[in-house]
Amino acid sequence: MALMKPRIAIAASTGLLLIAGRIADLATTFHFTPNLRREANPLVHNLGMGWNGLLATNLCLTLLVLAGLYYYGTRSSREVEWSPSEGAWGFAGRALYGQALSPGRLILRLLTCWPLPRNWKQTLRLLGLSCGWMVVFSSFTAAFGWWANHAWKLAWWMRLNRSLHIGVYPLMGILIGLLGGALAVVVFFVTEYREATARPGEKTGAPAGE
Repeated sequence: MALMKPRIAIAASTGLLLIAGRIADLATTFHFTPNLRREANPLVHNLGMGWNGLLATNLCLTLLVLAGLYYYGTRSSREVEWSPSEGAWGFAGRALYGQALSPGRLILRLLTCWPLPRNWKQTLRLLGLSCGWMVVFSSFTAAFGWWANHAWKLAWWMRLNRSLHIGVYPLMGILIGLLGGALAVVVFFVTEYREATARPGEKTGAPAGE
């Protein structure tokens, strides 16, 4: 029996963690502020959204991210043309931009989002995984933050929240979510590269003239 593809296992486990993280965030919010008076979410704090709207937006967000994870897990990078001599960085560059890039140029393009990728299938797969990890990391950070601030009174966490915020909204969840998204980018390229190098007898190679 063939082993499950790594991307399928990653997508499935991320989906389960995503659901658990959103439930944990909502449950801790209800525990500490059932009337939502201490909720910093702009939808609640600025727009006055109640529980019905908060649950509806969370459901839409969860379904959208799950759809991205499904796309990531059910598609592959099999059509990417590359040469094994280009290594992992060359594979990553060809997967998104159709050309081998140096590590510095690839990282710069990923950070600036310019120029735009040429392979939108692989870009959407990458976004599906990275957005999933971002929401997972930020969800569990938000749940942890409620307990750290209001139950455990962790001084170091409370200092971080006071120093990293926009208005009443703490930035820790966003920053840790971005860290999770960055880690997902690494996981994406490492697993795709390993899968590509493990395909026996499959034709690879850069397009002619490059």
